[in-house]
Amino acid sequence: EEITRTHDLDVRPGRVASTHVASINGPAAIEVLHGIDPGVVAVAGTRLIGAKVLNSIGAPFLNLHAGITPAYRGNDTGYWALATGRPDCFGVTIHLVDRGLDTGPIVYQKRVVPDREDTIATYPCLLVAEGIPLLVRALEDALAGRLATRPASGASRLWTKPTMIQYVRNIVRHGVW
Repeated sequence: EEITRTHDLDVRPGRVASTHVASINGPAAIEVLHGIDPGVVAVAGTRLIGAKVLNSIGAPFLNLHAGITPAYRGNDTGYWALATGRPDCFGVTIHLVDRGLDTGPIVYQKRVVPDREDTIATYPCLLVAEGIPLLVRALEDALAGRLATRPASGASRLWTKPTMIQYVRNIVRHGVW
């Protein structure tokens, strides 16, 4: 609630039209995309999108990733940046979606400093809240034909959700909740 209030987010239900499909990679998703014929597609928190879907329309797909890519790709990357002693990599990335997992060219990135009260439960919320203005800007850029990217270069690692043992170890060793 504090993150929602601090970032002036409207989280009331029904504010955005949506269509449910069984799978982002299924024929129904392609059918929906063809019906909408968007100039750009925004995604966040979705599974890997296959080439068939990515190539089904001419619009770019933009992802709001709660992490700094390419160093922190995958899940709970804000948590992992802190747990591995890299607070400089606690942040958000807007990138073009390609066939890899959070490997596409970078549009925007922002480093974020979490509050002392933040935990693994709030890191993703904080990063998404910080990323929304960047995503809006990237969508506007794409629709105006001025979307600029840079390659995702440097060390790259795919992270997964921490196990309970990893989580407890990082609390004890590093004080990262």
